[in-house]
Amino acid sequence: MMHERVVEVMSKVLGLERTEISEHTVIGQTNNWDSLTHMNLIIALEEEFNVTLSDDEVVHMVSMPLICRILSSRVTD
Repeated sequence: MMHERVVEVMSKVLGLERTEISEHTVIGQTNNWDSLTHMNLIIALEEEFNVTLSDDEVVHMVSMPLICRILSSRVTD
């Protein structure tokens, strides 16, 4: 469930099809995912999961798997 919600948010923010988002989706190597879009993604994830992410967490959320891992530690599905 968490994975699907993260993919949905990433799809909307990055303007990508859900099928384009995978374990290999990484900032700087994915179309439309730059530092500005990263902040928009963080805001959207905070809203979707009703959390406030720390600066340390934000810095480490550089791939789809890491985003899921960090959110999993903060959110019960």
